Amino acid sequence: MNRNLKIWLWGVITGMCFMGIIDEARSETIASMPNQGQGKIVLTNEACSYDGKTYKNLTRAYNYTYEGYTTEGCFYVEDETVVVIWATTGKATTMRYSANSFTLTKKSIKYGT
Repeated sequence: MNRNLKIWLWGVITGMCFMGIIDEARSETIASMPNQGQGKIVLTNEACSYDGKTYKNLTRAYNYTYEGYTTEGCFYVEDETVVVIWATTGKATTMRYSANSFTLTKKSIKYGT
């Protein structure tokens, strides 16, 4: 991921989280990448909530397979890595993905520099 894109993505996510302007009415996909289940990992601009608690420093992620199975998670960007904490049955699993693997949505790009 080029430096400007990375800076912009991080700024959008953290700015919206810390300023409290993320709400469900504005929830949008900001980036996605293919996964091994022939579906996608999707990053959103929605505040991450799990088990009745909202995590201000994390943003919602989810994935799905072509069979329709889904998993919810929360993510943050660290250096050139997207860190996702997946909420799997009874436990949390942390996975790291190269930020270069994600494609920004056309809608999210228009808000960039």
